[in-house]
Amino acid sequence: MDLEIRQLTDADMKQAMRLGAESFGNPPTPDEDLPSSTREGREWFGAFDGGLLVAQAINREFHSWFGGVAIATAGVAFVGVTAEYRGRGILRPLLDALLASALDRGSVVSALFPTAPRIYRGLGYERITDLTIASIPTSTLTGLPRSSASIRRATADDLDAIRAVYDAWAAEQNGALTRTSPSMGGLDADGLASLSGVTVAVDGSGAVTGYAAWNRGEGYGDDATIEVLDLVARDADAYRGLLTTLGSFSGVAPTTTIRTSGDDAVRLLLPTSHWKVTSSTPYMLRVLDVDAALSQRGFPRAVTAELPFSVDGQTRVLTLSGGTGQCAVADHQDTRELTPQGLAALYAGAQSCANLRSTSQLTGGDVADDETWDAAFGGRQVHILDYF
Repeated sequence: MDLEIRQLTDADMKQAMRLGAESFGNPPTPDEDLPSSTREGREWFGAFDGGLLVAQAINREFHSWFGGVAIATAGVAFVGVTAEYRGRGILRPLLDALLASALDRGSVVSALFPTAPRIYRGLGYERITDLTIASIPTSTLTGLPRSSASIRRATADDLDAIRAVYDAWAAEQNGALTRTSPSMGGLDADGLASLSGVTVAVDGSGAVTGYAAWNRGEGYGDDATIEVLDLVARDADAYRGLLTTLGSFSGVAPTTTIRTSGDDAVRLLLPTSHWKVTSSTPYMLRVLDVDAALSQRGFPRAVTAELPFSVDGQTRVLTLSGGTGQCAVADHQDTRELTPQGLAALYAGAQSCANLRSTSQLTGGDVADDETWDAAFGGRQVHILDYF
């Protein structure tokens, strides 16, 4: 097909919202509520057959933490293809245009929440974690050891401290968003007012050391729920105090749900094995610029090595020293080869070399060197707490 691929304008918004409703089951958008096609931190691309919008996707500008460094990330969202045009290979040229623009704007990796992982795996993305909803009986939170933290309701004066707690936690993970970009802001006064509550834990010096953002579900019967959107803390006392406060709802809300990902550290403190995942959405990553992404990412200071590899038929060497890396194309005879998907999983520290070999995403090279690669990219949990 001879398609026109371009950024959308306000004149395209009626078609864009109609396609969004078709793709995601959203209600129709009245003409007076149509969004602007230009918002800070977003680029909206579409594929047109004549004047008909047949596919669309949005690039949201983020930064994600990898190895202690915030890496410019193109978050792909609102992807949709008109029913009659599916299966015709439209998505690849659409995303090629979107990601080329993202590269020009400085993004070196891309991430998305797929509805069809197979499609995006064919485009070089690989799953690195899942955004999940975990359910636990609220009553299990009443048996925790007593906390020395002071627990109180947050006010607007606490917003900077809450953001600082999240920022410190996120910087220690792989994959977590910074929440400082125009496309993904942190908790603000409006958000504070819209929630049933935000509870903070405060240490003896008066510093906020943790917080829980939660909504009180409807009713008080067997189906009543406390929905925890964020639960982040810097020490065990803060976690225990926050969990105990949530447990105080056990008489009226028998179930607590927690939005989380990966293997949440809070499970190390729970007095029960109850932890039922009721919802799971995969999160995928793609490396857009191999040299830049690997040169910008942080690495363990203890690892000093020269790591040759190839991806997409191009041989490179990653040189590690003092917690930083430099990656560049080089003439080297090493036969270690990563698929683009394998590189994404390795970059995030989501899979070991052994696992990548078992799925043929890593082949060749000296297996004895795998432990150096694992040491270089591992050591941090892979987490995402934000859906986009």
